[in-house]
Order: sequence, then structure tokens, then C-alpha cells
Amino acid sequence: MKEAAVGAGGESPREKTAGFEMGQIAAFLRGNAERLEKAKPPEREGFATGALARESARALREIADDVELKQPRLEDLERRLTIMEEKLFAALLAVTPDSDLVAVRTEADRDIAPYRRNMTAAQVEQLHKQYVHKRLLERCGVPRLSLFYMH
Repeated sequence: MKEAAVGAGGESPREKTAGFEMGQIAAFLRGNAERLEKAKPPEREGFATGALARESARALREIADDVELKQPRLEDLERRLTIMEEKLFAALLAVTPDSDLVAVRTEADRDIAPYRRNMTAAQVEQLHKQYVHKRLLERCGVPRLSLFYMH
């Protein structure tokens, strides 16, 4: 990261932004597109979760192409990825049976219990939300889209 900050390392500024190489970002996006196409989101009448996953995969490929052609602002890219992930999560939440959601929240309660007294109510609620979010995405094979999950 130090090299990226001072411009060392031999890559042009167009190829590297804030320590991220554009090729790595494009590969991350394409990998997530493949995972979305293989995902098995639950379906329910009136909710096209599979179609949303396929549309998101197509959009990720377009974004990956744009990343390779021009240097995007990473903040704008991250906002777009966050919106796509929130839509996918909302669709999964809508089609998941209440009994499954109750089971996940019960699991979260059990895992959070040892730490609960050291957290505010808002922190506990935020942790519950993150836990449910993570579990629903994992169950369906839907990847995290944020650049923060790029390895």
C-alpha cells in the first residue's frame, strides 16, 4: 500500500487506485457474477429472486468491462455494489419463510449472548441485522459484492 501511495511499483495510475489494481477488481466482479449465476435463491410467487440474481450478474460483468476500460472512482463503484447487494438481500428476505428467519435470529441470539451486556441496544440490533444478512446470503450461495470482501 505504501508503494501505491507514492506511485512506486511500475504501474500507471490508471492501473492502480488506492492500492487496488483494476485487473483484480475486474476479476473479483466477474467471479461474483459467476457465483450469482450458480446461486440458488429461493423463489416465491411474485418475487423473481433468480431473475434479480441473473440481472445482477450481467451488471457485474458490465461493470468489470468498464473497470478495465477506464479508471472508476472507487467510491462510486462501492456505492453501486452496495445497492446491488441490498436489493438481493431484500429479495431474499422477502422470500425466506418466517420460520427460517426466526431460526437464524435465534442462532444469532445464542452467539451474541456472551457479549450482549457490553453492547447498546442499537449495537445488538445492528449485529442481528448483519448476522441475518450473512446467513441468508450464505444459504443461497450469493456472494458479498462489496470491495471490502475482495481477497
